[in-house]
Amino acid sequence: MGCMKRKSSPAEEAGRPTGIAAAALPPPAPSLLSSEISIDVRSDSEAVLSDIGLSLRAVLAAIYEGTPAPRHLEKLLGLHKTLCWRVLQVAFARDPLAAAPYLPGDEGMEKLLKAAQRAGAQRTICETVRAGVARYRDLARAHAGDRASFEVMLMSLAAPRETTVELKAARRAGYRSTSYLWGVQTAVRILAVIINPHADGSVDLATIRGHVRARRVREQGLLRLSRTIEHDTDAPDKRRVVAVPIDPDSLVGGVPILPQFSTKPLPRLDAIALPGQNVEYCFADQHVGEQSAVTIFTGEIRRGLQGARWRSEGNTSNAMMMAVRDPVGLGVIDLWAPPEFGTGHRALTVSSVGVDALRQRPDQWHVLPGDATAARLGKGLAAAHLSEVPEYEQAVAHCMKLLGWNPRDFELHRLRMEYPVVGSCLVLQTMLAERGT
Repeated sequence: MGCMKRKSSPAEEAGRPTGIAAAALPPPAPSLLSSEISIDVRSDSEAVLSDIGLSLRAVLAAIYEGTPAPRHLEKLLGLHKTLCWRVLQVAFARDPLAAAPYLPGDEGMEKLLKAAQRAGAQRTICETVRAGVARYRDLARAHAGDRASFEVMLMSLAAPRETTVELKAARRAGYRSTSYLWGVQTAVRILAVIINPHADGSVDLATIRGHVRARRVREQGLLRLSRTIEHDTDAPDKRRVVAVPIDPDSLVGGVPILPQFSTKPLPRLDAIALPGQNVEYCFADQHVGEQSAVTIFTGEIRRGLQGARWRSEGNTSNAMMMAVRDPVGLGVIDLWAPPEFGTGHRALTVSSVGVDALRQRPDQWHVLPGDATAARLGKGLAAAHLSEVPEYEQAVAHCMKLLGWNPRDFELHRLRMEYPVVGSCLVLQTMLAERGT
């Protein structure tokens, strides 16, 4: 690690190299005129952010030998560690566009530059940073109207490797705002599908759902259970096989509850009729807050389902879809199937705004930016472990025992996403194999 420099006086600083050649610095420039701004957002923004990064590195080199960590700048400059961290993200960004969300605001940047000057950085170097930030503000106004919209625009153009953290941060912000507006939160939602093929090409398909720690955060919030819809992905149609409870003795008001893994006593459920002879169940008489949070596990099975085992002209894939209609902290889709089932799996997020994504063909999906992956976790119950929901593993074991299935015969593929966006569907898609392969 480098060592801290002592603060130099202006006289000592004059004529002393800063660690980055002065010729390498972009010259200070006034704010951009509208005639100087092109229609090429990427080119304009990369140039300005690259210049800001280079100038910041010159400022840092003037006050610190080596590459500083946030804690070094915090101690040296007396600034908050978050501001120091943001500055370093901009100064050393691999992709200039990805640095945009980290660029401090005017007040934060001015605090940094004044502290850097007191620590020995030349005023001319700091003025170069100020000029670069002014040019960035001009670009934001010209291309987007405001900085927040401009950052979204730049992140969509940034290299994919830089977007994962920002996507999660954006989703978390959405989770917080929709939690207030919707008045509800669910800590974890689980959709687990177990596919057991038969020799005739049909399958038995069991579904386990978990709503874990669902709670109201406003009295007007409406807590709902998820629905089950089954259809061909390429030719959506009405459901063809009736779902029955995995545990017939635990049917409560038409809901296939798994009581061993659900809140006791169970809250009352109200049935609400929906189009297409569907029914939605909502929790009644719930209070506000964590002490009234509800966990519900359900289990159902469809037997002799056709079209879910082999590829056909009308059905080329299976898609397990979780419609996100309410704020969720963590969404999980698990596919349990024999190792030879399907030719590949992929995870994605699709929009359901204005359309019913559950009834669209895959070629009609509007795929959203996302960082979800279809991870292969292995065979048997050990693969089911979910640290956020310890009882999930036992729920899977319970259902497989009731069904007479051996967990070692099934391989698990998992999609998980923190803070999935309200108005989207999480999708775990399986490409089906040709019959006989």
